[in-house]
Amino acid sequence: VEDVPDVNAGSNGSGRVNGAGTVIVDGDLTIQTDITYRAGTVSDVRQLASVAWIIRGDLIIAPQIRSLVGTFIVLGRGSGGTDPPSCVGTTPAIGCGRVTTGTASANDNPLTVSGALLARRFDFQRTTRSLTVGAETIVADGRIFVNTPPGLVDIARGLPTWE
Repeated sequence: VEDVPDVNAGSNGSGRVNGAGTVIVDGDLTIQTDITYRAGTVSDVRQLASVAWIIRGDLIIAPQIRSLVGTFIVLGRGSGGTDPPSCVGTTPAIGCGRVTTGTASANDNPLTVSGALLARRFDFQRTTRSLTVGAETIVADGRIFVNTPPGLVDIARGLPTWE
């Protein structure tokens, strides 16, 4: 997948329509636009929008991106649960299940991910400076617990909960 078009991660469901969904990407995912949940109210928690992204490759986030939502599970292209030799070491190799947050530059934006990032490797590259906002912020929003996307029930059980 080359890039994700201008999207909202999902609308809330209505009636019997569930608002949860899972997107499976077989390869690298490059995100070049913000991804958000649409605003709205729900009468049942199953209507709450909740998205999971399962990526068999790398997650590459362009430096202009400010906001992402969902649970991102970045597996890489390895097999059998072991890293290929190119994935071992201090520099994350392409295809090893890495998250990169965009090339560091004087013009990069702060990034906020509402959800979760689960990956084999992280390459946080943003350098924007502020006393009140981090260069990269990951906020556990709880949607994975409230309206678990299809296929993630066992993963959601293994995540920590905060009270």
